[in-house]
Amino acid sequence: MDNASVDGAASGVTYFDRSLEKAPSNYDVANHSTTYVTWELPFGQGRQFIHSGIRERILGGWNLRWIQTFMSGKPVTFTLAGSPYMYVPTVSMRPDQILPNDQVIVQNYHVGGNRFNTSLENPMWNINGFANPAQFTLGTLGRNTIYGQGVNWAQASLGKSFRFGEKYILELRYDANNVFKTASLANPSSTVNLSNPGTFAKPVAEFAEWCCLGGSFSGYAAINFKF
Repeated sequence: MDNASVDGAASGVTYFDRSLEKAPSNYDVANHSTTYVTWELPFGQGRQFIHSGIRERILGGWNLRWIQTFMSGKPVTFTLAGSPYMYVPTVSMRPDQILPNDQVIVQNYHVGGNRFNTSLENPMWNINGFANPAQFTLGTLGRNTIYGQGVNWAQASLGKSFRFGEKYILELRYDANNVFKTASLANPSSTVNLSNPGTFAKPVAEFAEWCCLGGSFSGYAAINFKF
């Protein structure tokens, strides 16, 4: 656990209650697992089937590789806007949270019928779990109180090497990212405005802050010549 100064400039909602800033870092990822698997397809010399001939040249020696990444989401801080009340001057205001986290987070979330139109999307957090603080009081919600959605990311590669003499190797490979086309959503707007929810909790971007994670399905072929 740390405070806001670790993430950048020392700041917070108010100097009157620094305990609100004691929380995980903005870049905290609690769990991250990446598994690599290589399967030698059972065709070709030294393998179970097809040891010679033209079929061996075409079908033999191929390897299938799979990389599976699971990663938990990043923390979310809720801020406040649109309140009709006057407050003590602060860097930014936070709301009061009136429901527990398991009721703020929409269970079994799905984006809705039209993911390209935010007015038709389902919010992933329940805005009714928050309230405007009373006039001249501080919002009681701290920073980074929940975590956003995580990543389920699969990559695959099918490749084969051809040797020419002792010095030369020709490698053919086809790579694919996001094999199952899973949506890895970045944290959406977390500004609570009870009078005008707008895009609150409605995703507008994909989780793509680490290399090769997030984004849409893609596949590409590569030819490498080694000597």
